[in-house]
Amino acid sequence: MSDNFDTLFEVDEKKGARAETNTEKGIASNVITGGIIGAIIGIPGSYFFQSEMVQRKCGGVGGYLQHLPKAFVEDAAWRLGVPQNALIGIAVLAVVGAIIGFIVNKLTAK
Repeated sequence: MSDNFDTLFEVDEKKGARAETNTEKGIASNVITGGIIGAIIGIPGSYFFQSEMVQRKCGGVGGYLQHLPKAFVEDAAWRLGVPQNALIGIAVLAVVGAIIGFIVNKLTAK
């Protein structure tokens, strides 16, 4: 019984026994957190997924972020592919963030 208890829980002399932190839930939370952070970074990062014409017209990331909400409702923007490229950029960076979260979890588990 003692060996089984030690493998399931870390024993801290002052605090007693507590559940191990690198569980299935810990893996999922790091991946989800990484994905959310990647998606947030992907909003301004999606500027770099746009065509050169769109980048020049916006005048930089700040102008792009100002015009991005309007791009989802204007027909001309849809024809240029602005919303599609924005969503692809956000999705790609969210996946990259999730992968980084998974790798970080694997490295900290060792």
